[in-house]
Amino acid sequence: MSTKATGTTSDTRREVAAAAKAAPTIPPQQFARNADWAAAAFRAAGALQLAGSQTSQRVAALYALAADSARKAGSPLEVVQIQSSLLYSQWQEWALYAQECLLTTSRVLGQPLAGDPADQAVSRSPQGTGNGFGDAAMGAVAPMVQAWQKMFAGLMPEGSQARH
Repeated sequence: MSTKATGTTSDTRREVAAAAKAAPTIPPQQFARNADWAAAAFRAAGALQLAGSQTSQRVAALYALAADSARKAGSPLEVVQIQSSLLYSQWQEWALYAQECLLTTSRVLGQPLAGDPADQAVSRSPQGTGNGFGDAAMGAVAPMVQAWQKMFAGLMPEGSQARH
């Protein structure tokens, strides 16, 4: 019985050796670049997950506050005001989350890969900030978010505007 097991093990070893010889090899520099890209993708995924988690916590707190306020409301007008305030706060949170996602993505895309001079040269901006794509993305998003905030701020009474 042990002879049979040994024969099977040696057959398996021969098959593995033959497969290793037939498998294409990747040059070390290409493998390192692929590993750098994968690491950056996982860092970005973690940062996006963290942003989503933080946003969820803030929105949960907003809803808890709205529920408490609704229980204490004395008139239907107060309930409508609570609802509109909640809607306004949700739009602010959505805008903040979108900014965080864009910033995270732009940092990953604008960040040079470790040890690759070609990628480092491409990602440098002429302003010398090292993150030209991120600067452009944030510059494009900021006016839109400010316009949304101004639009909703005009609809809300002075005392009910939530600040984050």
